[in-house]
Amino acid sequence: VYDRLNSCPELPGLFRFLTLLAYDLMIDLSVKGQLDVAVVEVGMGGRYDSTNVIERPFVTGITSLAMEHVK
Repeated sequence: VYDRLNSCPELPGLFRFLTLLAYDLMIDLSVKGQLDVAVVEVGMGGRYDSTNVIERPFVTGITSLAMEHVK
């Protein structure tokens, strides 16, 4: 994935790169018939979150933030 991104004018940040890496793995496993379901948690959420490329999820769950996320 990194080698393919080298032709881009700007490399993504770490979280976006790891998200791309995860999607690449999920697609590869899905094509091989080794992936039935993928659970994807958003990063920071919002308009510019890199997980927004999933346009029509089958299921969406929304939870509240736990206390360890307040600092």
